[in-house]
Amino acid sequence: MNQADRSGIDASLLALCAAGMPEAKAPLETSLKEEQRMAAWIDSNVEKVTMEYLTHQRQAA
Repeated sequence: MNQADRSGIDASLLALCAAGMPEAKAPLETSLKEEQRMAAWIDSNVEKVTMEYLTHQRQAA
């Protein structure tokens, strides 16, 4: 699932809150912000993490 799909799902869940589950809005907004921060971190670090993973796999082989 890509970031756009995930954001759409989160937006959909937030819309459901407006339709009858207002108590779920704050935790869902918090979750959305955490997911956005993690996606930004992954975008910034994907090459480094991939190379570290490959190094780890080579050492284990």
